[in-house]
Amino acid sequence: MRTVIWTDSNGYKHKATVRDRDTDEMAQHGMGLSSDPPDVNGIDWEAVKRNLHNLLIDRNMTTWARVKRSDSQVGGVFIQALKGPFMAWLCEIDKVG
Repeated sequence: MRTVIWTDSNGYKHKATVRDRDTDEMAQHGMGLSSDPPDVNGIDWEAVKRNLHNLLIDRNMTTWARVKRSDSQVGGVFIQALKGPFMAWLCEIDKVG
C-alpha cells in the first residue's frame, strides 16, 4: 500500500491510500482509501469572522499602520479567532462519527 496526494481542479489537495500496483490516477477516481479531512464548510465561519473582528478591535489593529506595529500579534489573532469554532466543529464530528 502507498499514499497518493494530488490537487484537484479547484486547488484542493486530497490524499488516498492505494495498492502498490494501482496508478496514481486510480486514487483520483475514488479507487483508494481516502484520508481527506472532513468538509470544512461545517466550521462556523460567521463565528470566525465575528471573533476576528472583535479581536482586531480589542488589539487596536484597525489600520495598516497599527497592524504593522503589531506584526508579531497578527498570526495569533487569526489563530485565536479560528480556534473556538474549529474545536467545536471537531467535537461535533466526533459525536457523529
